[in-house]
Amino acid sequence: MTRVSSPGEQALRQEMASPSMPEPTPSPRERPMIWSLRVAIIVIAVSILASAGWRLLGGSDYVITSPSMCPTICVGALVLDEPPGQHYHAGEVISFVPPGLNSVYTHRIVYVFPNGSIETKGDAANIIDPWRIYPSMVRGREVAYAPAA
Repeated sequence: MTRVSSPGEQALRQEMASPSMPEPTPSPRERPMIWSLRVAIIVIAVSILASAGWRLLGGSDYVITSPSMCPTICVGALVLDEPPGQHYHAGEVISFVPPGLNSVYTHRIVYVFPNGSIETKGDAANIIDPWRIYPSMVRGREVAYAPAA
């Protein structure tokens, strides 16, 4: 003789035989933290991809480390430069390596001589830089900057 079990007994037997436990749901306190973590991961990933894409297109980026360009571009600001061109104009902001130095400077063009050499100065300075820059020394022309947070 075969014993017939009730639907309740079948459900209980199935629940006891099932080795998997249901997924715990996050508490109301954990939900904003999980959402914030997801947003942070997305922002970081997009930033890395954007930076890599900018560099692949020939652009460069520099963090300003001195106050020479304040109040326009102050310490901690991120400067985005497009690849260097051949012709420059007074008023443009360029990044360059001055003669005899190894550091990259970001200053404003004050004057372009007929031979193509360039005089620069920081916005915070009252005097022109002590060097002349040639187009071959220019690393890039500023297209945008993000102030320090």
